[in-house]
Amino acid sequence: MIDKTVNWEDVPIPSGYQLSSKGLYTFDEKKGYRRLCPPVAFVEGTSSLETGEEAYQLQFVKSGGLQMTLPVKADALTNRNFDDLIKVGLEITPGNRAELLQYLVKQRSKLQINLAYESVGWLDSDDFGLAELITSPESQLKSGQLKSERFDLIPAGSREKWFEMWRQIADSLPMQLALVLGLSGSLLGILGEDYPDLQNLVVSLIGNSSSGKTTASTLAVSVAGQSRPSRQGTLLRSLSATANALILMMSDNHGVPVVWDELNRYKGHDLTSIVYDLSEGTSKMRVSKDIQLRKVSAWQTTILITGEFGLLDGSVTAANDGLRTRLIELSNVPFTRSSEEAEMVKNTAMLNYGWLLPEFVRMIMPQQEAIREQFQAYIAVTKKIMPKSRYRDRLSVRFGVLGLTADLANKCWPEEMQLNPVRIIKLAIDHSEASWGSDLASRLYDGLIDHLKAHQGELLLDTRSLSTRARVIGNISMTPGNPFDGEDAHMYANIFPLALKAILKDLGASSYNVAMNDFKRGHYLLSESDRKTRRTKVAGEKKTVVSIIIPKTDENDFVQRKSFDASGNPCTPEAALAERVRRKSEAAKWEEDYGDYFPEYSGTPDINVDMKDVTDDGSEYGGNP
Repeated sequence: MIDKTVNWEDVPIPSGYQLSSKGLYTFDEKKGYRRLCPPVAFVEGTSSLETGEEAYQLQFVKSGGLQMTLPVKADALTNRNFDDLIKVGLEITPGNRAELLQYLVKQRSKLQINLAYESVGWLDSDDFGLAELITSPESQLKSGQLKSERFDLIPAGSREKWFEMWRQIADSLPMQLALVLGLSGSLLGILGEDYPDLQNLVVSLIGNSSSGKTTASTLAVSVAGQSRPSRQGTLLRSLSATANALILMMSDNHGVPVVWDELNRYKGHDLTSIVYDLSEGTSKMRVSKDIQLRKVSAWQTTILITGEFGLLDGSVTAANDGLRTRLIELSNVPFTRSSEEAEMVKNTAMLNYGWLLPEFVRMIMPQQEAIREQFQAYIAVTKKIMPKSRYRDRLSVRFGVLGLTADLANKCWPEEMQLNPVRIIKLAIDHSEASWGSDLASRLYDGLIDHLKAHQGELLLDTRSLSTRARVIGNISMTPGNPFDGEDAHMYANIFPLALKAILKDLGASSYNVAMNDFKRGHYLLSESDRKTRRTKVAGEKKTVVSIIIPKTDENDFVQRKSFDASGNPCTPEAALAERVRRKSEAAKWEEDYGDYFPEYSGTPDINVDMKDVTDDGSEYGGNP
């Protein structure tokens, strides 16, 4: 839409009227031209590419002499709505109403109606909306402009300065990855039809402050538009907003990259639902006050989220497998090599932007079918690079987009780009494997064992009574080893189900039942074949518990392990004394054989401790207190 005043003499008007700064005149066969009202005319018209609705810019002089321009919808030119223009100062009177309405209807037909759109990215398979409309060569030739202040996509600075900056960092594989992330969103509209999981590419960039993640993000979005924080329409936005605001700002974006900077600034507590919404590309269905379903927002693009901690570490999202297949979490990628390089990239990208994505889209638009076929090859390459994982099939599609984007960028700018698609894929895999390399059950299990170590005072031994602790969550037990079949002793933490449910919730598990199913499949439980719990004695009483296997490597971190001998049998005072004698004998033998060679290890406590130090009940070494 225009933002400046049009000279009245330059406005096209229908025959039978005259228009000047003095007013609008209509021709009367008896009296000639007579003044109808102060000057008024439509100076521009647009037709929405999404809905087909027309709107106009009305330029007029109010009765007080002030000239202004404001948007008017097409339905304002009806008998029912025309009088509403009185509210904005248009001089409509009983004497001129009919003639003025007739004039505006006729004058509207003299305008050149331009296509306009509020969405960006793929509007359909033949139209891609940026600052100006990009259309397929096979489609009908048309032009249009973006009519939205939410996206500043007008190219700024110079293309030459952007590529001058790029030549200085082109050998940096992490910066190649950043560039690919910025261009990748434009491919999702082409690939998403065949891969429903690929609605959006959500990428979390994790790193300490000044690690280059914001610089990389600035470079990524500079391919499309404005990246200066706090500017109108910037693509680099702050996460200091509500969940509803985040979703609203994503709406109607179908291929333009967006960055949400600094995860620690998010005002909410749980991002699980937001991550699901962002990856699926739709907002929650809501009902208006009059019990009508509101329009659901939609988007499909690449979304970068930066922060010093990740979305999958359990602090801001639930621990479930669904999240791990919906985003890529890149940790500690060395994007910049020096502070000087970071400043150079950031400053150049903020001043010179919006040049690459239009060129990239013009190249890929006529090649959509070939791109879909080429994508199959990059998925296959990715699966070969990725280590075996239950997430490999789903994540390989996301990593494959990065390689395909790099390949197409090389074809779009053969002289300026020498990107390495396979190495870019491998870089992304290597720096994200920590978030998907192991399954949910093993991560929850590791967290549970750490929790039990830190809270082992809440675990009893069989001979202790429940009254000895203010809080008891279960006990420790062992199954004795069998020397005849080579079976080792195993240590267990028998946890009350309600207590375990609370612990898993604190660890981020979204579902207790799902976690238990995963634990059973992972062989982390001692249970009957058709159950996840069992009945055992806790402080002399039969209780229903979940028996968690303690890994061999972690057994000695539990002080209760001393209450069992090497075979897993409870220690009696006599057994404790025998164990002490055995250890003293072994230590003396070592001293005799090796003491002269390793004097620093001579005189160990086991050798110097008198056997009288062993208490009558054996508690000093292995006895049950």
